[in-house]
Amino acid sequence: MGYEESSQSSDEIFICPEPEYTNDLANGYDQTLRGCYYKGTCEPLFLAMEERAYFILENPKNSGVDIFVNRASYMNMSPAPILVNLYLSDKAKGEIIPCKNVSNANTYFYKREAAGNLLCGRNLMLKGKEANCRFALSAYTTIKTEESGAVLLAPGRCLIAEMASLIPEMNAGAVSSFSWWECRTEEAQCQ
Repeated sequence: MGYEESSQSSDEIFICPEPEYTNDLANGYDQTLRGCYYKGTCEPLFLAMEERAYFILENPKNSGVDIFVNRASYMNMSPAPILVNLYLSDKAKGEIIPCKNVSNANTYFYKREAAGNLLCGRNLMLKGKEANCRFALSAYTTIKTEESGAVLLAPGRCLIAEMASLIPEMNAGAVSSFSWWECRTEEAQCQ
C-alpha cells in the first residue's frame, strides 16, 4: 500500500554523468604559482608613554596592481596591554620610514619585487578617521588574522595598524607583519 514497484529491471544500472568543471583554483594558490605572493615584517617600534606606533601596508598610487591581504600578525612585545586600531585609508602622512623586510614568498620567482610597500613610524595624521576594526593585545601576545583576500587595497590605499599602550604610564613595544598577493588592476591577473 502506497508502494509502487519500479518499472526498471534490477539489471539496469544508473550511470552518473561526468562531473562538470564549475570552479577555479583557489586564488591564493593561483597567485603563488604565478609568483605574486609576498610577505613582510615591519621594524619593531618601542613607544614612550602615550606614544602611538603605526604599521602600514601601502599600495602606491601608480602601482598598477590591486593588493589582496592574506594574513596579518600584530605582536605586543611588552608587559603593557596594547590597543590596536585598524584603518583602511589613503596614503599615510607623518614620520614614517620604509621597511626593507619584504620578500617574494615563491621560490621560483624570488627576484620579483613587490609593488606594495611596508612602512612604520609615529605621529601619523589620522584625524577624523574611524577605525574599521579595534582589539586589544595582552602582554607578550600575538594575534594572527586570516583575511584570505577579503581586504582589497586599490592603488593609492593602505591598511594602517595603529598601536598604543592601554596604560598611558607604561612604555610599550610592538611589531606587525603582513602577507599579500598582487594582481594587475586592468586584467585581474597576476603581474
